[in-house]
Amino acid sequence: MKYIKIVLVSLLLLVGCSSEKEFSYSGIFSDEGFYKKYTASEYVESIDFSNLDIPDAVLNISQEDIDKVLSSIFTYFPPEAKEIKEGVIKNGDTVNIDYVGSVDGVEFDGGNTQGNGTSVTIGVTSYIDDFLEQLIGHSPSETINIDVTFPDNYQEATLQGKEARFVTTINYIEEPVIDDAYVKENLSKDYQWTTVDEMNAGIKEQLLRASLNDYIYTYMIDEVTYEDIPQDLIDFQKDVMVDYYTQYAAQSEITLDELIDQYLGLESLDELVELESENFDANAKYSLVSLAIAEKEGFTVSDDVIPDYFVEGTDIDALKEEYGVAYLKHMILCDMVMEHVVSQYIN
Repeated sequence: MKYIKIVLVSLLLLVGCSSEKEFSYSGIFSDEGFYKKYTASEYVESIDFSNLDIPDAVLNISQEDIDKVLSSIFTYFPPEAKEIKEGVIKNGDTVNIDYVGSVDGVEFDGGNTQGNGTSVTIGVTSYIDDFLEQLIGHSPSETINIDVTFPDNYQEATLQGKEARFVTTINYIEEPVIDDAYVKENLSKDYQWTTVDEMNAGIKEQLLRASLNDYIYTYMIDEVTYEDIPQDLIDFQKDVMVDYYTQYAAQSEITLDELIDQYLGLESLDELVELESENFDANAKYSLVSLAIAEKEGFTVSDDVIPDYFVEGTDIDALKEEYGVAYLKHMILCDMVMEHVVSQYIN
């Protein structure tokens, strides 16, 4: 379900940007979201995805991957930190430091923390040269000399290209306090997690689902055998792309030709179509195999569940008017199929 929400959010941004359409998103689909003219399973030789040999690289989620997600979450929901005054600083640590900077032994304005302390994260916070990397391997309570060179284009002209020394005191390492109380207070509403164990398991599952999504999509395109794909299904994918850029141009108050030239760096719409031709074919294949599986499994989409596939507050009526119910159901069917296949490989 999350995949379809991401796809349709981009559609939402363009709703109402084009006064009239040259084609209908829902025109080739039945009221149920399947193709009007075609039975998808007749164009796909094999639709058994129950016993794929998934590579370990797809299934194995590293702690590093989980930590990247946690760092993003902490940006939006900053945890309290405790002061650690022992240990050795490593890359990625958040450290509180004080420093006094000088050039040729003379202090300069803005190069002194005045003893107030400042917190920096190695590998994240942007500082001059390799200032922060020189903290690695040192410990709290140490005072060290950090030597750097200001860039030639530094904003303060008097410091451009100059070598500087910062006498730096390491106050402490900051360690975020991540406990059940933090999770319940900050993440229960958006993620439905109430404990640290649930948070870690939830992040791992999200990453695994995303990894499987990518693998299975590629498998659907490259490994499934298709009969001759009807040209109008490929043309439909082209029309979707052209309409997207047409609406984007209207939103930007420029012509489609201007957008292609100024934003995409191409000479013509024909060049854009040629460049994206493989994607049209891939998207048509993905649609066909998804509907073939939906036919086999008997999947259907009722009108009342459509809002469940959108973020809260979405103007569903505007989407229906812009794209048609049939197209929305088609997108949801594809998402249901991906969820069905992926779930078979989630323990």
